Amino acid sequence: MALSRLSSSLLILLATSTVLTACDLNNDDSEPQAGSSSVLTPGTSSYLTGVRNALAGETVTAELALVDDVTGTEVMATPIDPYTNPKLAQAFTVSADGKSYVAGRQTAAYYIYQRKLYEISLEHVSNELSQPTARQVSSETQACELRGVVETDATARTSLLSYTNAGPDGDCSTLADNQARTALSSSSDTTASAQAFIDVQRDSTGAIARVLSLDADNKLTITARSTSESTAVINGDVLPGTSVAVFGKVAGSTDKVYLRIGNDVRSLNWATASLDTTKLASLNLVQPPFVHTDDEATYFADIRLASTVAVAAAVPSVTPVESIELMLWRIKPGQATAEEVTRLALGTADQMPEIAGHAMTPSSLAVVIRRDGADTLTIVKKADKSQRPIVLSGPTLHVDTLAHAGDILLVSQQLVTGEDAVSLSRIELANNDAITLLSSDASLVTVINSASRTLAGEADHSHLVWKEGSNVRSHALSSNTTLTIADNSTLSGWDSGTLTASVSNLTQGLLRGISTLNENAETLWLFNANKAAAITPR
Repeated sequence: MALSRLSSSLLILLATSTVLTACDLNNDDSEPQAGSSSVLTPGTSSYLTGVRNALAGETVTAELALVDDVTGTEVMATPIDPYTNPKLAQAFTVSADGKSYVAGRQTAAYYIYQRKLYEISLEHVSNELSQPTARQVSSETQACELRGVVETDATARTSLLSYTNAGPDGDCSTLADNQARTALSSSSDTTASAQAFIDVQRDSTGAIARVLSLDADNKLTITARSTSESTAVINGDVLPGTSVAVFGKVAGSTDKVYLRIGNDVRSLNWATASLDTTKLASLNLVQPPFVHTDDEATYFADIRLASTVAVAAAVPSVTPVESIELMLWRIKPGQATAEEVTRLALGTADQMPEIAGHAMTPSSLAVVIRRDGADTLTIVKKADKSQRPIVLSGPTLHVDTLAHAGDILLVSQQLVTGEDAVSLSRIELANNDAITLLSSDASLVTVINSASRTLAGEADHSHLVWKEGSNVRSHALSSNTTLTIADNSTLSGWDSGTLTASVSNLTQGLLRGISTLNENAETLWLFNANKAAAITPR
């Protein structure tokens, strides 16, 4: 794909994109309409969304339901392709210090139906529960997976959609020839290949200022949204076939980002359109288990080989055994190379230790390390690089969810004592890692994200929601309070073994589960994690 096409279609559309609107329609099972001529009227509220699955014989169907966030009334449902995941666009504001975004209302849902891309508005005027019209995005007819949504500005009424299509053979299950694509939500055509689209830089208002791409000649290029002018990145020539992706943000900077070029990590400067020739790290893993960035450094995990048996010169027949060290590394701005922080685990090629979970707090990194079916929770203190294993309560099958707010860490662990028995522990990392047991009989644990997210993508969590017996409980991390927010009497027809929560960074969301009233279809219930209130069935 030539860069000129990216400039003349994607960037021009970014600069002149029209805003879309919701119109009334009857709720039926007909195919959503195509078109791009509507105008979006700003709303004061947004519908909640939940996916509902049903089974008819051997056929699985799915639909995206829109639910009023006040009454729990289901406004409408639109069919989606089974086993696909809709993505939501979300309005946001940039904090006063410019270091974080605060999420607002979710403005639109994007999904795949009959291999096509669709947008449906979630905005509505308060107390007016109109049914929005789903609108086809682009001319794509072979969409397989919707991977992400990138809002073009803080209003989140136009977005870049990253997805895959079926490729030349038209078969989504043939992964080898599936193609990455990008479409602009206001466009009636597919605008560019996502193999060229790499990243965006935002201005102080949150709007996209620049787009980083890889052109047909394997050159990195930065295009300004305001002028659609493209600048070749200095030192930005990439060998054909070499993968290019964002590795992480540079601590404390809005003008720099770490790119992974093949196996090498290098720094890109947006302002000077230049790629540093210094290799800050050469990675051994195809995908690092995690990359976290705070105000001072970027932390990541990788492996290195180490010999565990020394070969004596007098005994040349002894064969060294190669071991694998799982290492924690960090890069600070201005460093010429990544530095070792600590060794996390040791293993061999056929028993390589795995990171099954991770979280970063202001003082520490929490890492779940899995070896030979056994999980351990390790806390690494940033200040002195010290490492402490945390012993959790009860016989453990594996450690699962990690959530945190500041230096409060919440951990769920699957217990040996029961098929669905989960222990929930609260760890005060700033108080000598003191542990408090919240529940020893939880299940179906769901994390709710905080509304605030740093420019590097880091976010705290606000609540943990879980099922305990016939009740649904919510724990607020900041206030250390636990509420019972629902039970069998408020969740009409609930089959108590199936409940999950559908939330993002909203404390109000939807619970989803099988209803005894219809054993082949999921039902949605409204909940509020902040208060114990009656839950309205759909």
